[in-house]
Amino acid sequence: MRTAFPVQMTSCFRVRLIEGNNIYGDDNRPCDPYIKISLDAETQRSAVVRETSNPKWDEEFQFPYNGDRATSLRLELFDSDNFGSDILLGSQKIPA
Repeated sequence: MRTAFPVQMTSCFRVRLIEGNNIYGDDNRPCDPYIKISLDAETQRSAVVRETSNPKWDEEFQFPYNGDRATSLRLELFDSDNFGSDILLGSQKIPA
């Protein structure tokens, strides 16, 4: 006799962050950029690339995906600040 158990299928949604171009801080100088990537309720963050307007991240992020349609992928670009709050430079929401 065989017994079947329900199997929860999980996959992942992958995001590849490659590079940015012509990114300047609020004082129009090279900044310390990083990206926050959010898919629904989960948020991940890239490394900070110091003192550049053309960062190269070459990072991959994985988000769990259970088969339900995600609402959106949100990207937020920040300038890291050692002495105060990080500065939001821009954001983009992409339907997933």
